[in-house]
Amino acid sequence: MLYLCQNKGLLYFSFCIISHIIFVAGQISQNSWMAANVQNPHVSTLKLISVYIIIGVCTVFFLLSRSLAVVVLGIQTSRSLFSQLLNSLFRAPMSFFDSTPLGRVLSRVSSDLSIVDLDVPFAFVFSLGASLNAYSNLGVLAVVTWQVLFVSVPMIVLAIRLQRYYLASAKELMRINGTTKSALANHLGESIAGAITIRAFEEEDRFFAKNLDLVDKNASPYFYNFASTEWLIQRLEIMSAAVLSFSAFVMALLPQGTFSPGFVGMALSYGLSLNMSFVFSIQNQCNLANQIISVERVNQYMDIQSEAAEVVEENRPSPDWPQDGNVELRDLKV
Repeated sequence: MLYLCQNKGLLYFSFCIISHIIFVAGQISQNSWMAANVQNPHVSTLKLISVYIIIGVCTVFFLLSRSLAVVVLGIQTSRSLFSQLLNSLFRAPMSFFDSTPLGRVLSRVSSDLSIVDLDVPFAFVFSLGASLNAYSNLGVLAVVTWQVLFVSVPMIVLAIRLQRYYLASAKELMRINGTTKSALANHLGESIAGAITIRAFEEEDRFFAKNLDLVDKNASPYFYNFASTEWLIQRLEIMSAAVLSFSAFVMALLPQGTFSPGFVGMALSYGLSLNMSFVFSIQNQCNLANQIISVERVNQYMDIQSEAAEVVEENRPSPDWPQDGNVELRDLKV
């Protein structure tokens, strides 16, 4: 919520949701029109294609609106977070920089802000779009064969439990990745600053080995996260295949004439894409949960106790200050 509460972020995100819902509804209406009237002798070919194209053009308009809203959301929220972070760091007391390694600050203003700028807004819309697509595909299957709900509902519950089980490890791995990245950046900065001293004492090999060790520690959480993602995807694909197989089995048992061949074909086409959309939905939700950690890391340095205020209203100089060039020092302690 911290991300969406910046600069009318909730407004833009709500507009994205509405636009994508209309886009998905338009796609279903487009395919339903074609499936219902492709064998209808009372509908001419010109009318069939014209209505299909008109619905498609309207849905493209809402898709474009969603994309523009995502871009505005990313720009506005990133600008707000960056301004708050920069103001907090510039107003931080010297004790903060004495006690905080430089690598931690650099990781916030470089890699974390890069994720906030480029990845988080698109992760939001991809997660939203994939989830709506998955549930719309499941809805089309349920309309043709409502019996599929007996399998799909337990599968959704199981998928949510798997997702929570995965996120418990993935979030910690991303936090470890960010922490080790700070140590790597700090060591690299210190090595560059002291390059002359390192060469004078011929300690290049030791610093090089230390750098490789930090790189390994930083890369390990990423590979573990990749392995856990594949673990999750494998189980989601098995569940999606089970839902599709059960749906196709029920369709084969339907009495002849229950649905037109066009509707059955449309349902099967949506069922075939259910596997990909369902996996894509859960995967994007997990990616969003991992990437939102960068917002948390940036927020840690947005509320630093600052120095005195830039302007103290009770202690303002007179409008004609300075009147002469004298400098007076009082109670100076060095």
